[in-house]
Amino acid sequence: MKLLDNSYIKYLLYNTMMFIRNNKLFRNIYLLLDDLGIRIFVSKLLNYRCNNKYSYNISKDMLEAKTFFKMNNSNVKKVVSLLKDEKSKKTYLQMIDFRGTFNNKSLPYISYKKQYWDTDYFKYTNNEVMVDCGAYDGDSIRSFRKAMIKHRVFSFRIIAFEPDSDIYTYLISNYPNIKAFKSGVGEESELKPFKNINYGGSYVVNEKEIEKNSNEVLQYIEVKKLDEVEECQEATIIKMDIEGAEYEALLGAEKLIKKNKPKLAICIYHKDEDFIRIPLLIHEWVPEYKLYVMQHSNTIYETVLYATI
Repeated sequence: MKLLDNSYIKYLLYNTMMFIRNNKLFRNIYLLLDDLGIRIFVSKLLNYRCNNKYSYNISKDMLEAKTFFKMNNSNVKKVVSLLKDEKSKKTYLQMIDFRGTFNNKSLPYISYKKQYWDTDYFKYTNNEVMVDCGAYDGDSIRSFRKAMIKHRVFSFRIIAFEPDSDIYTYLISNYPNIKAFKSGVGEESELKPFKNINYGGSYVVNEKEIEKNSNEVLQYIEVKKLDEVEECQEATIIKMDIEGAEYEALLGAEKLIKKNKPKLAICIYHKDEDFIRIPLLIHEWVPEYKLYVMQHSNTIYETVLYATI
């Protein structure tokens, strides 16, 4: 019997990467490995194995996804009709199928290295103002800066939102030239219960979860409505990866989006309903937006809706 089978090795590699990423002493090593593409390589191996495992075990989430998209087939078709190119339409439909099967044969083309910024959809000019909702440790800020250099844009500003206290401290110490808020974003400016999860993925807790875990002590975070944040009023780009709060955050940015028509990179993978309600909402507000969908991992995660004029 093998002492270490392939699945265990992949799992060990992945968790080693996550430990390095989240340990203050090793963050620079993580950044180097990330630049070399090693993180993506390890994630691809691990995630592919996990997908194979789950494809033979129909989960509650998979059944719920199948049922949801079947019941909302007319709206799925409407979203498909709004997507600008065939690649986006195919990606969108394949990811809907994958969410209900975890069958790797359903996976679309995956763009591992072009998430958010380095796409063919966005055109950049000087004086870009990027609003990063869910900035985490600055991973998307790093890639944004690289994209600006590649596109020869040397004048830009960054406004970042990160509610986790420890990560926020790391963010501002390593990126002193950005404007950062220790807060989340939402439909209204208020305090919200917040659950801190290791390795990222912290999120605002909903009422059902509070009732289910009534004995759990929760921290509260400030949530800001983007329409009311002065620094965001000249936004030309908005990115959101906020663990399922994207729809509410968009509602809080309605005036800003209608006025500026910024480039948008919005994660729609956290909830099945976001596959439908987010593109329909954005189209309703700004019908002239061109909408695209790209997949950036070989899991149900990292499905991003892009919008640009």
